[in-house]
Amino acid sequence: TQGAVDPYSHQEWKAATDGSDYKICIVDKKTTDEFNGVFQKEGTSLYIAGSAAILKPNYKSASLNGNAMDIWAGAYVRVPIAGLNENADNTLVITDTFNNEYTIIIRSGNPYPDAPTEEPTEAPEPLGDEWINVTGGGTQWYYNDTTKIKISQVVSVQKPGFSDQQGIYLTVPAGISEVFVNGVSQSASATEQTICGVQGAGVVIFLSAMTSYTNEIAIKNGTNISYIQIRNVLATEPKTGNQYDVEVYKTNEIYPTKDGLIFAGWFSDADYTAVYEGTSGNAYAKFIDAKVLTFKHQWGSNHSALRFVSTIDSLDYQSVGFTFSGTYGSSTIKQTTKEVEKVYTKITADSQSVLPTVFSDDSEYFFTYTIRGMDGTKASTWNVTPYYVTLDGTTVYGKSGTAEYTP
Repeated sequence: TQGAVDPYSHQEWKAATDGSDYKICIVDKKTTDEFNGVFQKEGTSLYIAGSAAILKPNYKSASLNGNAMDIWAGAYVRVPIAGLNENADNTLVITDTFNNEYTIIIRSGNPYPDAPTEEPTEAPEPLGDEWINVTGGGTQWYYNDTTKIKISQVVSVQKPGFSDQQGIYLTVPAGISEVFVNGVSQSASATEQTICGVQGAGVVIFLSAMTSYTNEIAIKNGTNISYIQIRNVLATEPKTGNQYDVEVYKTNEIYPTKDGLIFAGWFSDADYTAVYEGTSGNAYAKFIDAKVLTFKHQWGSNHSALRFVSTIDSLDYQSVGFTFSGTYGSSTIKQTTKEVEKVYTKITADSQSVLPTVFSDDSEYFFTYTIRGMDGTKASTWNVTPYYVTLDGTTVYGKSGTAEYTP
């Protein structure tokens, strides 16, 4: 409003890193803890970087200017620009599973023309406009400079001494505490390296973890969230139909991906009847609905037990199981892998018989693993990822989930 007083003039405003006409400010201490203020416009949305608590999908609800919305998008909070009022302050409120509210003001344009405006506390980082080949990545690996936020350097494909696998080495401004690859997280102090190797402010993102065509990488370091997209151009480029040259996948222990689907094995024929075990040549990749290999859970009486639940579409797998980590009371649960030996055509939930199709129409069998003997007076958080090993020996990880309990 012309001549109106800016109610947030005392706040610290952050400008979008892409130079667009948007700013955000933090309006309470809790929000300051949860959001680092780095944000940018991409396409028809604004993306705001969150802390580890927000990187994990544990918010319960969100609203923009009082209207409910779905804001989760990988390592970022995604706010549709169409929902913002122009030349106005827009209120974004997020409620987590513990009913804590976080409030961010998104300013579009200048709603107070006569009020003094503050310069951003740091200049927007210049961004490029093309995919850049990673040194040592051949024709397969590229990073998108337009998505690079607080990444000090993209070095090369390598396997330094602190890393269990070959990957793309990145450096960030401060010591790393946690890394996220396509929503899957690993603590820098984890004893088992699943998606990366970390040393100080350097991280090797494993090639085997970047199985999507475009991979979302977020690195928590100090008070920052560093972010970048890395492209694996071979991830979704079959020769014909679902036929691929398997050598690059076998060599790097990765597998092809498709939107909404998940890899289910290499076969010699298009009907997926003969397993392909070679390390080179052409083979057919079988895909199934990605919802098949997802995670659900059930708590036992008085929270004394916790059952992990997932599904498979057939019995054509070498093995199935879960990897998990988390906290139980004051104890830390280290990364653990449990293979499951039995599958079921139905299970009981809420005294009702349930079929595997509650996951997907492709689901035929349940597989489960139960944690028993828990103390129901202790809080616990379980980060769980289901997996299966295909008949050709490829380990495939499904979508991770979290089971939380607070007495």
